[in-house]
Amino acid sequence: MSKASLGDLKYLQIALDFINLNSALELTRKIPKEKDIIFEVGTPLIKSEGVRAISAIKNEVKENIVIADLKTLDVGEIEVEIAKLGKADGAVVSALAPKKTIEKFLAACKKADMIAVVDLIGYTGDLNKLKEFSESIDVLLFHSGIDEGSDIDYAVKRAREIKEMFPEIALAMAGGLTSKEILLLLNYSVDIFVVGRYITKAQDPAEKTLEILNIIRKQK
Repeated sequence: MSKASLGDLKYLQIALDFINLNSALELTRKIPKEKDIIFEVGTPLIKSEGVRAISAIKNEVKENIVIADLKTLDVGEIEVEIAKLGKADGAVVSALAPKKTIEKFLAACKKADMIAVVDLIGYTGDLNKLKEFSESIDVLLFHSGIDEGSDIDYAVKRAREIKEMFPEIALAMAGGLTSKEILLLLNYSVDIFVVGRYITKAQDPAEKTLEILNIIRKQK
């Protein structure tokens, strides 16, 4: 699975940032398995439960895309192998990683036919660093971390910059997104909307999921 497999759809990506696999599976079972939903096995879940978390989520969602959020900083080739062992469709490398790590990660994703995501969380450097890899990157993720908090004005600014520099790469946005922020970001060529707590902490996760899908689909 690669960039082409994303097609022309806009996606809702649900971040499963749990530390307990049973909790993640319980939530996943409540979510409708629509074709424009991506399930993200969050970094805390992978650290807590290991590769079995990736395979368990993939077994649960079947045909939906599953991304392993490894936030790789070293041993890029090995970490892609971890994601592959769990039958993930894609994996995430940090833009903060050394150039050689990013290079090995992207090459391994290509070899495994997996979606390669580069996460910009914490990255304040020149985006030109990634230009040489542009043909190998499937998704660029602008990401405001949970601890950092979200700033929608800055997110909009970065979305515009990223899409202008990398028009051929799918753009994902993450960081405390709700329906309100998604409505705004639809105007800035965002392709993948990563949502965590707005869905995972909701009293009715399925309802929130459909609410967001309806917003995204109306823009098409």
